[in-house]
Amino acid sequence: AQHTSGLPNATLAELLTSTDASGATGSGGSYPFGPYLGDLPSNPFTESKVITVITNHPAESGDVTAAGGWLYNATTGGIWLDDATLYSK
Repeated sequence: AQHTSGLPNATLAELLTSTDASGATGSGGSYPFGPYLGDLPSNPFTESKVITVITNHPAESGDVTAAGGWLYNATTGGIWLDDATLYSK
């Protein structure tokens, strides 16, 4: 609601810093929203924080990478574990 129904970009930076209504990051009075998280959580199975942008929703086996962090669809906002056995959970 604070970002005119927009989803975070591929880095999820809007969750980690102050933003304005458009989602632009910055500091000071012109950026009154957030931060919402102090840091991105690690994937508990791989201990990785790497974000891989995907276009499928839900995630598919071909989306899984060796990075092992998170699979994120910036169009739908869906987030999945980047893990070959758990991506569909």
